[in-house]
This record gives sequence, structure tokens and C-alpha cells, in this order.
Amino acid sequence: MSCFKPCSLGKSEGDMNIAELCSVLEEFSRSRPPGEDWASLVAGLRRFNELSVPEFVDALSKTAKPRRKNGKVEATAAKSLDEAKVAIAVSRVQPLLDRVTADTFEFSAVDAELAWFENELNRDEIFEVAKRIGATLSSKMSRKEAIGEIDRMIRGLRKSYERNSGRLLSNAVAGLGSGVFPGSHSA
Repeated sequence: MSCFKPCSLGKSEGDMNIAELCSVLEEFSRSRPPGEDWASLVAGLRRFNELSVPEFVDALSKTAKPRRKNGKVEATAAKSLDEAKVAIAVSRVQPLLDRVTADTFEFSAVDAELAWFENELNRDEIFEVAKRIGATLSSKMSRKEAIGEIDRMIRGLRKSYERNSGRLLSNAVAGLGSGVFPGSHSA
């Protein structure tokens, strides 16, 4: 059984890039039986031609680990981001953010929109919506936690507005009695 070592080419592992590795694998595959599918391996690696071997190994180590069920690797399809759904979701939540200071603001509207999120968006789409509206989420959050964080953000903005508007109103009323308004200077 032969063992492939990149350093056997006169280069250290750090000097070799994926393009050179592909060339070596293509040469190796010519000596193998036709049933072995080295061509697809080489084709898959070609996308990473510019990376050095250590950079490629580092990138691989950062990818998601496959899930196992009963000792077998479970196939998981990556959920794609539906840009149309994300745009619709942003267009539904943005008016809530714009009306957070309006007297007609209703928390029931927030509940209705977030219920739509629950039914229509996957985790990746929710995270993208949150990013676009300025919500900060941890990558470890679940889908439900992410929706909860968006809810807290909107409710927090409203409550902050209510606190500040009450303070401004009380300061203005206090200023009426004294003839001096907050921020103004008496002569």
C-alpha cells in the first residue's frame, strides 16, 4: 500500500498549494483501477486551487461536522437563503421599527409579524433579517431564540421611547412653572 506525502515532491507541506496537489492526484489516479473515482475528488478540489495545503486543512476543520444517527452519517441538505422571503420579512418588520415612536404603536402588531416569521422563515433567513434590521444575534442561538431577540429589540426600543418621552414631558412641565426650559440659559 502506497502512502501519498506532499513532501515527497521536494516541497514541504506548507509550500504546496491545492493546484499542485490536484496534479499529483491526477498522476496518482492514472495508476489506479478505473473503478476508483479520483476524477471527482480532483474536480472538487479544483475550487481551492489558490489555497496552500495547510490553509485548505484549516478551512476544512472549520466546516460543520456531519451529524451521526445510529453510527451512520445523516445526510443534511444546506438550507438556502430565499432572498425574496428575506426581503418580504424586512419589509414587514421595518414599518414596526419606523412606528415604534408613534402613538398608534401596538405590541399586537409585533406579535403578528413575529408569528409570520415562525411559520415562514428558516433559521438562516431569520438571522439575515436580524442582521439587516440591526439586531445582534449570537451564532449559537436557535431559531426561536433569534425571533425572541428581534422581539426584545423592538419592545426595548418602544419602552426606551416611552421612558424618554415621559422624562422630556415632565421636564417641559417643570420648566413651564419656572419660566426656564431645560437646555435654555437664563440671563
